[in-house]
Amino acid sequence: MTFRYSGTAVGPKNDVVLRGCSEEEQRIYGSRKGAFDGTILDGGRRITAGDGVHEGRWEPAGSKLGKQKYGDVDGIRWDDGNKWVRLDNPQDVLSFPNTYEPETSLVDAGIKWIFCAYVAFSLLAGAKEFSKRFQKWSDSK
Repeated sequence: MTFRYSGTAVGPKNDVVLRGCSEEEQRIYGSRKGAFDGTILDGGRRITAGDGVHEGRWEPAGSKLGKQKYGDVDGIRWDDGNKWVRLDNPQDVLSFPNTYEPETSLVDAGIKWIFCAYVAFSLLAGAKEFSKRFQKWSDSK
């Protein structure tokens, strides 16, 4: 399934948007209208524009209440924590959420634990080998 996004953003054309939408930022950087096509994946759980920047998921209202800002509004939660929603008034500007907690799958968590265990065992094996060689060196003196 595909979608078409169109809207406004802060900054010049072809700018990677890594800023908020405050009045000061709009005054400094200006705004632009833009659009892009995207794909909805994993039965609607993931959203991608295929550009490596716009990667995220649809976040319905109420799914993040108490954990992240703007959890009470439907929108797209991008992987960087930014959430895009439709604003009824220009004054309803959203800022970067300071409580962002990315969701990780069990596979991602498992891979991280396996990697950490591998590194820990490698360090222990290296320390053991170092200890044996140091002992052998000190016995030879």
